[in-house]
Amino acid sequence: MKKFIVLILIICSSVVSFSQRRPKEPTKLKTYDHSISFSYQSGSASGFYDLNGGFITTIWDSTTFYDTVNKEFIHREFIFELQKTTFELAFNYKLAPNIYLKSELPFSIYNLSEKYLTKFIYDSLGRQIGSLSNAARESKTMNKIDYISVGGVFVYTLGNFNYAGSAELQIPFGGESGQLDSSISFLSDGAFATIFGAYAGYDFSKIKLGLAAKYYLRTEDFKNQIQGTFTINYESVEGTFIRGFIDIVRSTDSFENTKLLYYGKDVVQEDYIAFGFGSRLLLGSDYFAEFDYTVRTSGRNSLNYNNFRMIVGYSF
Repeated sequence: MKKFIVLILIICSSVVSFSQRRPKEPTKLKTYDHSISFSYQSGSASGFYDLNGGFITTIWDSTTFYDTVNKEFIHREFIFELQKTTFELAFNYKLAPNIYLKSELPFSIYNLSEKYLTKFIYDSLGRQIGSLSNAARESKTMNKIDYISVGGVFVYTLGNFNYAGSAELQIPFGGESGQLDSSISFLSDGAFATIFGAYAGYDFSKIKLGLAAKYYLRTEDFKNQIQGTFTINYESVEGTFIRGFIDIVRSTDSFENTKLLYYGKDVVQEDYIAFGFGSRLLLGSDYFAEFDYTVRTSGRNSLNYNNFRMIVGYSF
C-alpha cells in the first residue's frame, strides 16, 4: 500500500498548489440535483488485534512436523494476508429541496493467502541441520456482491452550521443464515442491516469541521455497533478540498462471550480506531474525483485493515 500513500500525498500537494494559484475564473462544481459515481477500493490486512487489544501477525499451525533427528514433533508458524478489491456504483437523487435518496451496489473480490515461515532445525549441540521452507499453506478466493443499499438523507443549513440525518438499509445477496457456522470455510453472504446517522458541521471560511455518528442495527451473528467520525477539511477553491479524519467504532454488546476472530470469516464484533486523509479534485464543472487512504491503528477483535479508495463522479 506504500504506492497508494505516495499517490495520495502527490494528489493532496497538487490540490494545495492549485488552490494557491487563484485563477481569475476558477472551475466550480455547479449545483446539481443528482449524481452518479464509480469507486475503486483496495484494502488488505496481515494481522489482527485480539480480545485484549494485542496485535498478532503470526499464527501457530494446529498440525505438526516430525523431526526425525531430534525425534520430536515441531509446530510451525505461518502468516496471512487478506486482500479485498471493491468496485462500487453509487447514485444520489434529489427528491425535495432538503431530501436526497441514495443507493450503493458494491462488488468485491476477496483473496486470502497463508504462508509458512521458514523454520530451521538444529541438533542437540545447536548446529543447524536443515530447514523447512516458507511454502504456501493455503489460499482461498471469493467474488460477490456485498449488498445493495437504499436510503435517504435530510440536510439543513443554518448560518455556518450544517446538519443532516440519514437512514439506510443494507440488503445482502444470498440465503445463508449465519456467519459462524462450521460449514462456512471462507466469509459469508453478509446480513441485513439498518443504519441510522446524524451529522453536524461548522464552516470557518476555508476550514470546515464535521462530526458524524452512525448506529448499525445488524442481524444474524453480527453485533450492533456505533461509529463516530470527526473530519477537518481545508477548502480554498470551491468544490475541492484536502481533509483528515478519524473513525472510532465501538460494539454496543459485551465481549464476554465473544470468540477470537478468524481472519477467514466475517468479523461479527469489533472495536477499532482508524485515521485517514484524502482530497477532492474537480475535473471540469460536471465531474469530480476523490481519493482517500485509511489505516487502523488499534482495535479489539479487529483486522488491521488499510484501505485506498478512488471515486470518479458525474453530477447532473
